[in-house]
Amino acid sequence: MRLLLVEDDEQLARALQQALRQEGFAVDHLTSGKQALLAIETASADLAILDLGLPDIDGIEVLKRVRQKKQRIPILVLTARDSTSDKITGLDLGAGDFLCSHTKLS
Repeated sequence: MRLLLVEDDEQLARALQQALRQEGFAVDHLTSGKQALLAIETASADLAILDLGLPDIDGIEVLKRVRQKKQRIPILVLTARDSTSDKITGLDLGAGDFLCSHTKLS
């Protein structure tokens, strides 16, 4: 299974890639919303893991644009944001799930 990891925190991304690859997943890592939109439109990922706090386009906006284009890729939101409104918005826009992470890597 090919995963698209959209995460701008390099340390977190490296840890996630390592863990996912150990479980047998192929992982493509991107650091911006613009890259994510292009990759989702043109690539063949089976699932996207999307951070909300991206440097160029907010992850909620990425999710909104993906769903407006009727792209059906499953999207898992993985973010430090834990407000109820962010969760509701993400799920209403078509995220498959919304996971909050408060753990800092050292």
